[in-house]
Amino acid sequence: MRIDYDHSKNLHSLAGPALAFRSLLPDGLPGSLLDVGCGTGTWLRAALDSGLTDVLGIDGVDVPPDQLLVPRD
Repeated sequence: MRIDYDHSKNLHSLAGPALAFRSLLPDGLPGSLLDVGCGTGTWLRAALDSGLTDVLGIDGVDVPPDQLLVPRD
């Protein structure tokens, strides 16, 4: 089944996830992060920018490489 969704219309910032990480995880980030429904990778990018190196994102829609905020691999 193909999901008809266009991630290019998403307007997300990195400030939201960064603030959420500090609020939800006051003792620091965990050793890894799995983001199901990651879209363009906003939360993954924020985690990488915060120092986390083990991240994985899964989405049901193929996102063009030029829209990804994280490496596809």
